[in-house]
Amino acid sequence: MAWRDQVQSRAGRWACLVLLALAAGVLPACSETPADRLSWVLQASWASYRQRFITPEGRVVLEEHEGGTISEAQAYALLRALWAGDEQTFGRVCQWTRANLSRAATHGDHLLAWKWGKKPDGSFGVLDANTASDADLDYALALLLASRQGWRAPPEFPDYLTEARQVARDILEKEVVEMPGGALYLAPGNWRAQSPPFLINPSYFFPAAYRCFAQAGFDPRWDRLHADAYPFLERLARNLAGVSGVGLVPDWVEVAADG
Repeated sequence: MAWRDQVQSRAGRWACLVLLALAAGVLPACSETPADRLSWVLQASWASYRQRFITPEGRVVLEEHEGGTISEAQAYALLRALWAGDEQTFGRVCQWTRANLSRAATHGDHLLAWKWGKKPDGSFGVLDANTASDADLDYALALLLASRQGWRAPPEFPDYLTEARQVARDILEKEVVEMPGGALYLAPGNWRAQSPPFLINPSYFFPAAYRCFAQAGFDPRWDRLHADAYPFLERLARNLAGVSGVGLVPDWVEVAADG
């Protein structure tokens, strides 16, 4: 994948930067704790990423998408801004994301359109209005955690907790499937099938986020999603289509009515 290629291509450069920083005495002194040094590396990494990939308006620029962006990139940038304690960048990314990817005006929900970029006529806008549930989960979680931090939303943006609750509600309504036996699983997007077999991507599952939403008093179905996720993943790792597994979970699976 292009993201992996980006990481690999930068590994050597980061190693050189760290060595140069050590030689120049830029890294924290040896008397400081490992936690201090780790914090420095994380902050430096975030500062570099922010400068290289996030525009002043709050859009994440993806070279592999010809300078456009996708909802996963925007949502993950929000989580990274949270980890870095960067409220200002968080607000900018939120503002751009809602202004350009929100489906509220076109589809009546608070999910994010998946792809934004250059159109054939040369203008820029949404290229694919379908959703990606992993992005919507990250987006809702980032908003919830920002509200817990006491961060204030930018102008013309609802308070973070309200938006998180609305996004989480729409994930349940449009990106979750229910098996005949009652189990609930996250689907890849709003384009899910209406009846089995269901196409599922287990790598999109985020049980920790499900629990956060449940603990925040959101819909009780989040508890069900959390409870159903682990047995499903265990079955996939143990046996798939009659073939014994080795403890690994496949990327995409088609789940029949009998599970």
